[in-house]
Amino acid sequence: MDIEPGRSERPERDLAKVFDLKGERQIAGYVDRFENLLREADRVKDDVSALKAEAKEAMFTPFEIKAMQEVAKLRKDDKAGVAEEKLAAIKRVSKAAGMDLFRWADQG
Repeated sequence: MDIEPGRSERPERDLAKVFDLKGERQIAGYVDRFENLLREADRVKDDVSALKAEAKEAMFTPFEIKAMQEVAKLRKDDKAGVAEEKLAAIKRVSKAAGMDLFRWADQG
């Protein structure tokens, strides 16, 4: 086997690629992860839309469906106390303004 003077038997390697100095493999990995998460988000959006349609078919009004979503979000974020404070403030202010929004709830 004839080897040129000054050359070894090992093939030359591009160390920038070997060590990913430009971060290309890392970038490709992030792009793949973003793509997967975006696809998953699309599936979840489709599921939420289907659930809204199911609730609508069950004769719930758009306001009730929106309320269901808001309660679910409050429960998910564990913010029931915040919601109670907001409702108490709305009740107090609306009553003081002569527009008792919660009169129907107090009659029970």
